[in-house]
Amino acid sequence: MIDRLATDPQFSSVIDRDHIGVVGFSLGGAAAMEIAGARANLEAYARYCDTYKKWDCAWYAGGRAYVDDRPIAFDKVDLRKIDRARFEQSNLDRRVKSAVLIDPGLAQAYDAQSLKEIAIPMTFINLGSPGTIPAAVIASGLAALAPHASYATVAGADHFSFLPECKEGGAELLKSFGEVDPICNDGEGRSRADIHSDLIDLVREALQLTLKEPS
Repeated sequence: MIDRLATDPQFSSVIDRDHIGVVGFSLGGAAAMEIAGARANLEAYARYCDTYKKWDCAWYAGGRAYVDDRPIAFDKVDLRKIDRARFEQSNLDRRVKSAVLIDPGLAQAYDAQSLKEIAIPMTFINLGSPGTIPAAVIASGLAALAPHASYATVAGADHFSFLPECKEGGAELLKSFGEVDPICNDGEGRSRADIHSDLIDLVREALQLTLKEPS
């Protein structure tokens, strides 16, 4: 994406190649983690999913999925049989100078030493209050290991609060399809628009602070 935009006639003139940041949410947060220099550990992730059966680990349990909006059956995935070299490879991109990680996925799988070696500012944001954030995405421990990191939470939110505001009847429609995740519901009575406003402020402030020219 950086290669493409940096050479695109429409965008290249407005891109400062010395001040590139990345923002990622959930699985996008995992991608941003690795772009910043974090490396995943397959055995650590497999051990985590041996006992944790919800959230990301539930994806590998087998059951029903959808392809082109049609339900299909799929078998259980044995994490220890996937390509370890590919799972654990470095995806560091040194052109990226700052990362904002919102509920980053694979939170239980990163190699601690790789986090300690990250050289750029890392801004970790969790949606929810301490004690309510799922193990799959909790980032306080990651922030404690990264040397140039900050950590913040957004109270009254949950993991799905990052998604767009739902249309009227959206929650009921999802329920009719068998969706069990609270995609349209936010915690503690806050509106999603209000949560988005807090997130926008946190992300903007992080990028302005970490990508500014040194004085």
